[in-house]
Amino acid sequence: MSSGNQSPAILPVSCSLSSISLGEGKPICRICHNTSGKDQGREPLQKVCWCKGTMGKVHKSCLELWLNSAHNRTCPICRYRFRTRRVYKPIRKWRCLPMQANDIAMLIFNVLFLGMVCVQVSGIGFLLNRYSKQSECNAALSLGIAGIASGLPFFMSFWIGSMVNIYTSNYWAMWRRKNKHVVVIIENFSDTEVV
Repeated sequence: MSSGNQSPAILPVSCSLSSISLGEGKPICRICHNTSGKDQGREPLQKVCWCKGTMGKVHKSCLELWLNSAHNRTCPICRYRFRTRRVYKPIRKWRCLPMQANDIAMLIFNVLFLGMVCVQVSGIGFLLNRYSKQSECNAALSLGIAGIASGLPFFMSFWIGSMVNIYTSNYWAMWRRKNKHVVVIIENFSDTEVV
């Protein structure tokens, strides 16, 4: 191998580990590895769990970002369960995930059945309005009301079933998870607490 042709797996090291300084003796965030920077306008470091030493403090925003991506509410080191609240993002920040064919079909059927239920309810209202204005009993009108009224429970139950199916599908569960963000409720921890 020629000296001008280096292997991409072997790179020259230009600095030693002793020259890397993360916090110069100051406490650092265990997630982003930055100092608190309160004097630079950054948020302060906070103690959020039972961890001690260099692992004991984090920025609240770093913790929330980590909890959003990890989909976990416990500290991986001390197993403390964070108090959190999930909040929907503003509509302008919602993200649509790619849909599979069965999810698209269920969404279309759901809209169609909702439309059928609306047509049936308005049809019953129209027929009842006409029925109340007549002085004598009309058999065709009575059969129309009875037919629509007997079909309505079927369409309503099918629509409710499809709504439950959509709500519990993997796509919508993932959509709800992606379009919410975690807000951590910080509790007061003293340095004397034991694990």
